[in-house]
Amino acid sequence: MIRSVALIALFLCACASPPEAPVADTTLITFQVSSWGYVQERWSIAADGHATLEQTQPGARFGSPLLPAQTFALTPADFERIRETLAPTERFIAHGLHCDVQVTDAPYGTVTWRRADGAEERVSFYSACRETRDLTLFFSHLNDAELAFRELTNTRSP
Repeated sequence: MIRSVALIALFLCACASPPEAPVADTTLITFQVSSWGYVQERWSIAADGHATLEQTQPGARFGSPLLPAQTFALTPADFERIRETLAPTERFIAHGLHCDVQVTDAPYGTVTWRRADGAEERVSFYSACRETRDLTLFFSHLNDAELAFRELTNTRSP
């Protein structure tokens, strides 16, 4: 009996195909944060490693324009690092992030993923929501991606 069960299990394992890896169809990731209608920072990284950064001058008056865009020649591996860091946040694309506003007038923004077919999907966020497990997860990964981008580009936040 035990031998039969073992043979059946071996047969089933041999027939089962390994799970397919998800198709990496993201070609561009963009992060943007604004306050009072003014973009404070925007960065993007493409699958080929091309990256851009726009931000306000550190210490600039509120509403100041963004500095001219900086460009960076990163690598596809750098893109993968950012993509993998943000991957857990993509689950919020479908239904967004629930936000019980705790404070008004706080920074807000979006993370946008451009897919190989040209479609864009995004998650919008507000930084002053009452803390939840989903928001903690989202902001943890978002902060890690921001730190990785800053490290890869050797830049500082405004």
